[in-house]
Amino acid sequence: MSSNLRAENRRNRRNERNEARREEINRCQNERNEARREAINRRQNERNEARREAINPTIDPPSNRGPPCFRISGQIMHRIGNLRHQQGDPPAYCQLYVYDPNTALNFRMEQNDCCIRELMELLQTIINQENPYALAFKNMAEVEDAEIRQAAIEGRPISVVKMSLLEGNDGAPPPSREVVIYPRGQPLKTISSMSANLDPMIYPIFFPRGDAEWHDQLEHNPDRATRVRNRVTLSQYYNYRLSIRQTFSPIFYETAEDIDSLISAEIPDQTVDPELFEIVKTCMIHGACGILNPNSPCMKDGVCTKKFPKDFNPCTVAIFNGYPNYRRLDNGRVVIVKGNQVDNRWVVPYNPWLSKKYQAHINVEACMSIKSVKYFYKYVYKGHDCANVVINESVDHDEINTYLDCRFVSAPEALWRIYEYSISDMSHTIIRLQIHLPDNQRVYFNKGEEQVAIDRAAQRDTHLTAWFKLNAENNEARQYSYVEIPYHFVFGKNCMWKVRQRGSDKVVVRMYKVSSFCELFFLRLLLLHVKGAKSFEDLRTVHGTVFNTFREACYHLGLLQDDIEWRNTLTEAAATRMPKQIRLLFSIILTLCEPDDPLHLWNTFKSYMVEDYIHHSMPVVLAEQATLRQIESIINQSGKTLADYNLLALDQFLDNVPENDDEDVQVFIDEANRVRPLLNDNQRNVADAILAALSVEPTNENKHSRLFFMDGPAGYGKTFTYNYLISETQSRHIRTATAAWTGIAATLLKNGCTMHGLFKLPVPILETSTCSVTPNSIHGRFLRQISLYLLDEASMIPKYTLSAIDKQLQDICNNNFPFGGKVILMGGDFRQILPVVKRGRPAEVIESCLKCSEHWQYVQRFSLTVNMRVQIEEEEFSQWLLKLGSGTLPVKPEDPLRGCIEIPEQCFLSDNESIAEKIFGGAEEADNAKRAILTPTNVDSLAINEEVLHRLPGDVKTYLSSDSIDTDDLNEINNFPVEFLNSLIPSGMPVHCLKLKKLVLL
Repeated sequence: MSSNLRAENRRNRRNERNEARREEINRCQNERNEARREAINRRQNERNEARREAINPTIDPPSNRGPPCFRISGQIMHRIGNLRHQQGDPPAYCQLYVYDPNTALNFRMEQNDCCIRELMELLQTIINQENPYALAFKNMAEVEDAEIRQAAIEGRPISVVKMSLLEGNDGAPPPSREVVIYPRGQPLKTISSMSANLDPMIYPIFFPRGDAEWHDQLEHNPDRATRVRNRVTLSQYYNYRLSIRQTFSPIFYETAEDIDSLISAEIPDQTVDPELFEIVKTCMIHGACGILNPNSPCMKDGVCTKKFPKDFNPCTVAIFNGYPNYRRLDNGRVVIVKGNQVDNRWVVPYNPWLSKKYQAHINVEACMSIKSVKYFYKYVYKGHDCANVVINESVDHDEINTYLDCRFVSAPEALWRIYEYSISDMSHTIIRLQIHLPDNQRVYFNKGEEQVAIDRAAQRDTHLTAWFKLNAENNEARQYSYVEIPYHFVFGKNCMWKVRQRGSDKVVVRMYKVSSFCELFFLRLLLLHVKGAKSFEDLRTVHGTVFNTFREACYHLGLLQDDIEWRNTLTEAAATRMPKQIRLLFSIILTLCEPDDPLHLWNTFKSYMVEDYIHHSMPVVLAEQATLRQIESIINQSGKTLADYNLLALDQFLDNVPENDDEDVQVFIDEANRVRPLLNDNQRNVADAILAALSVEPTNENKHSRLFFMDGPAGYGKTFTYNYLISETQSRHIRTATAAWTGIAATLLKNGCTMHGLFKLPVPILETSTCSVTPNSIHGRFLRQISLYLLDEASMIPKYTLSAIDKQLQDICNNNFPFGGKVILMGGDFRQILPVVKRGRPAEVIESCLKCSEHWQYVQRFSLTVNMRVQIEEEEFSQWLLKLGSGTLPVKPEDPLRGCIEIPEQCFLSDNESIAEKIFGGAEEADNAKRAILTPTNVDSLAINEEVLHRLPGDVKTYLSSDSIDTDDLNEINNFPVEFLNSLIPSGMPVHCLKLKKLVLL
């Protein structure tokens, strides 16, 4: 107990001494610190003076006129100079530590007269008396003196020129750097650059007492540690140690002094400021609540909702995205409020100046986040204040009859209304279109005047019936739908549509919403799409057929979800395709299109899917089982089973039914034999390396030699090589999976899919991301059976994606080989698009690139150098594109700083020339399939498609989509009107109204 007590007393004395010195430093700064900027400049000089090392730049005087230039060449180095200063130069930095304190202080102040002498002296005293390294450094003079004395005794020269010979790859010094120290009475020691003592030696202003804070075993807090990194790096520590964290205001810093200068959460001293003491005691004390008053309004479930009483706190601590923990000293100050004795823990934060000015309860908090803006917004726009006013005409009054519901208007608002200033304004005219079934329009009438109102309604047109009459009389109006009419016509007081003269850009049109379970809803759907209707019957007419209900008309227009499109697709395929292709199409419809009744589709078209098995004399039951097994193998790649689509389960006793794969294998053999002679030398090298890797099992010796990358620009045969490897491996019964980073690239590969679909990658992909496939799942067993993975557009893959795939395959294959021992062939072109980083700078994009992955060092790289697509006459343009991607094109001499380059003339388009005419104008129909126009935005793409479609011969056929949101919550469904869903164009999907012509390419 006595030792613990002595240790506690020593800590208390040290804390008191530190607090006294901190107050002394603050006093010195406050006496002469009239502006924060001057204090910061002086503080920087004080830091520099305390350093033991220096930076030696070069100051170049200007050749003619102008300011001097401060230049630091090459790598910035911290240099510790000689312990003795040169003759004629004043001592500086580490040379001052060998002088007595007064002499050293005088030298420092001569070099920095702008610094505060008292503060410099105090800093020097703290370092000299309490920093163990400063004491040791002062004794380094003894080492030099001893060396000089020993040299004099032995007759050796005191000053010699020394040199060292360094052996390395390029003559550079070794990468390691150590510090040598001379302990008293012991031989010299070497300190590693990773030592925790190194920084306190070099930067005493940050560690005045020589405390070693960072070391290589310093761990993160448990809530911040990850499986990959649980120790604090040197960069992370000094970012935390040195960074200046700003608050909501750009001119205030998150320091306790700044917050305490504005906000207090303590009872003021009654003798110093009695007025403020009375205000705080009266207005700024919470409660009391808790055990002092369990029935307080702020109590809920036995706990104060405002979290009072607070804890005592010796200093203010700023918390991001939360209220600061204000200083609440346990100084013994108490007040009596409502018979209870309360201390600083019960004080509501306040600003002394505001409290004294308004003498009211004003809670002032420090804004630590921009989220506080919504708090201000609520107060500004919450509506007017109300007041209950009672006018007493006599002492005995009727309170109910004399109660008035009044509105309280403040003086500024009253003045605004007196001068009749505008209270609100409307930028657009909102037109609400009526919708009703035949003779079911809404009629308003007074009691007893029902017949008069009915006769009046029969003589007046509604918006809808007037639109019918407008289409019958005006040919121009027939090109617009019901919701488009208000942009071109105006509904007048005579209940007729007339041509709009102006203001079409300031109109917002809406149709009233109706329930989706009535005929009125289907009428509303038709009014969104049908143009030029002259009656309700015209709305129910589709392709010349008049249907009895609006629902039937919507159904035949394709506006309702139904399996009719999938039935039509399979019917067309059954007439022109082989059974295996029909099975593949059926599997795609199941996984991607989600039909309403898959079992009905199976029963309808299963006879077409089993024809090849029946042709080989297989019984119908076995043929259906074999067909379902093949369909299941396809949908398993998407993590689905037959049970997910309510299809028949496979019989266990029929699992060994042989599949008819002989013909498929022969197709792959023929394809491989056909393509192999067409490979060039570069492609053949890639194929041979992949097939050689597949021929051996993974071992510890070759575990890093199964990852390949094929580099080649567009047209150099990457896809051609992929498809050859697919045919070759399938002919050898080696299972192969193909995927690409983008869906468009995946369509060019045999059985291609996206990498997110193949590996079930999360979104977004982070450093710690993992995939969601388990080893025993159907998809996990599928991935385990794959021997070769072909990954296209790998240049767009973020580096963390490769790590996630590696961890997933190791987990599924239950081994520690990279990527589970699978052979991986990636391909791409780093001249094209790199990984997409949201609002990322070029350095961040490069950092996320595949080449920065930890796996890139093990990648075997191949380059394709022969363009297989370009014609001889286009060779020059092909080389220009390569130089553009490589960044080797010459920059325009008149503008070298902006990086502008010369574009070939054939790439220019004049102002009055159409791009569709330029690309497709003189081409024959057979050549159109080889031409395309690329554009980065959907708006330009739609406009170009519309122009190209207009130039093609034939009639336009329109296809409408059926759009809905994926939820069963009716409230959520009602938040998204059908017309809003129709207006959306998600990436990779067509527009709602798709217009096509014969021979149009999709």
